[in-house]
Amino acid sequence: MTTEKRKVERTYAIVVQDWEESERGWGVRPDGHSLHLSVDDSVKFINNYWVENHKRHGGGVPDEYSRPSGSPKLMDVNEKTYKMLVALRKKGNHGCFQYNLADVEPLSKIQARAAEAKAKSLAIEEKRQHKETVKAMALAKLTEEEKEVLGLNKPKDLPRDVMRGWRSV
Repeated sequence: MTTEKRKVERTYAIVVQDWEESERGWGVRPDGHSLHLSVDDSVKFINNYWVENHKRHGGGVPDEYSRPSGSPKLMDVNEKTYKMLVALRKKGNHGCFQYNLADVEPLSKIQARAAEAKAKSLAIEEKRQHKETVKAMALAKLTEEEKEVLGLNKPKDLPRDVMRGWRSV
């Protein structure tokens, strides 16, 4: 039996907020996502965004701006993305914009790698079981005399010290 070492990739839950862009005369379209360590960070990030937007545009409604779309949702990400968000929080930021979530390596990619590793493990187990089956079929074809000659009739349920002295007669 072979033992296979597999690296288990840890995932981290973060909060993702979708955004949309509104442009006068053109309508609304998706505008990426923001990533946060918690819902509280998401709320602070959005509030900071509106404060800065208000300062930039003097309180009026600009011709073009982004806004949150829908409710925040959870997403599992890899360690690299999680550490990036932790570093941002330490600097006083409560998240970051991310246009394409494919760059974040969401859970689906991590799950795909895990499924691939599981399939490989199952294939190894199937091979082992196949060998056992072939061996059992070959043993079934042997006569009792052939088994005796090959020493395959040893009682397997006896303690080792008893089996050491056992010899076929």
